[in-house]
Amino acid sequence: MVFKDGQEFARGEGSQLWSHSGAIALGNVKGGTKFHSGSSSDLTHGLEGNLDQVQIYNRALSNTEVNRIYTATTTPVNLTSTDEGLIAELEFAETTGTLAADSSPFGQDNPGSLLNGADFATVAGNLTGVVNFDGDDDYIAIANSTDINLGIHDQRTISLWFQAEDINITNRKQVLYEEGGGTRGLNIYLDAGQLYVGGWNTSESGWLGTYLATDTITSNIWHHVALVLNGATTVQPDSFIAYLDGQEFARGEGSQLWSHGDAIGLGNINGATRFHDGVSNTSNGFAGNLDELQIYNRALDNIEIDGLFTSFSDSFL
Repeated sequence: MVFKDGQEFARGEGSQLWSHSGAIALGNVKGGTKFHSGSSSDLTHGLEGNLDQVQIYNRALSNTEVNRIYTATTTPVNLTSTDEGLIAELEFAETTGTLAADSSPFGQDNPGSLLNGADFATVAGNLTGVVNFDGDDDYIAIANSTDINLGIHDQRTISLWFQAEDINITNRKQVLYEEGGGTRGLNIYLDAGQLYVGGWNTSESGWLGTYLATDTITSNIWHHVALVLNGATTVQPDSFIAYLDGQEFARGEGSQLWSHGDAIGLGNINGATRFHDGVSNTSNGFAGNLDELQIYNRALDNIEIDGLFTSFSDSFL
């Protein structure tokens, strides 16, 4: 495909390129090249004019990315592949069984086990499938993994879609996602009409906990939530960011996470977690649907988070 001023103007057949020496040049031929009218190796094909902003990628950019390069002015464009660092992706496209497959390209296989009645379901719209929870004792368990919670992790992004039956429940927290335990971990949950995004590492760095909250959520409506951690060995300001429906709603201090076993849970606690008020009831089950869990071992920027939201919004909204 060929683009001019951000728009494709032609495409044709092609194949991969095997090793092709002969050097690289701009403004004239260096060594040799092949024109539509034949090959040439002389220096009589020089450009008269100016060149600027040469960028070479070892991947095929989408038409949206090419257009962003064209329209960008003073703000640098981050075109990191959205899949880079994606170490767990549960699409919940299954219709039967109790295992949610991990389709991530960079993980070591981190599937989720549906336990105590959590089940695959179909809902209205363009969704391929979701997991439904009754708010009692059902949940999805992801085993301890070096990808996710074993070892030191300084960067993390968690992206998830949820549809709660009742956001205003006050007799329990409704856990959407949690990893780790009481000393180190991350979580996303609902409590009394608020969405909370939390993180803590009380031991090595002394990060006692940051809990970012918003009340701009609605029962029985699909929402996209994202947690982004870009930490260091010490607690730093603005290193913990929370997003709702593609937009940042709060940020606070944070640090990297040291190894934090106790497994990973969706829809309820799988082991232990730490809430903003320190209260952990016997049951913290979520009632509703979850879909499209993505876990990255890098900190996605605001453009990428908005891209995750908009790429699925037609299906959910």
